[in-house]
Amino acid sequence: MIQKNYFKNKRCFIIGTGASLNDFDMSLLKNEITISFNNILLKSDFTPNYLCVSDTTVMENNYDLIFNDRMKDGY
Repeated sequence: MIQKNYFKNKRCFIIGTGASLNDFDMSLLKNEITISFNNILLKSDFTPNYLCVSDTTVMENNYDLIFNDRMKDGY
């Protein structure tokens, strides 16, 4: 569990899942706090700190991708 104010005064980036990410150097976010959604893990060069899954269909269809070693340190 993360303590209250653990990330106080830190930057946080919310990352969508659109096709425009293919033109973005995700390594620029390496040491940043990131939150992303649904199928972002299909992008092999990026793993967010926090992953939000919006519906059970996405969860069911991508269970092995979401619950694997890439997300072992994430939430």
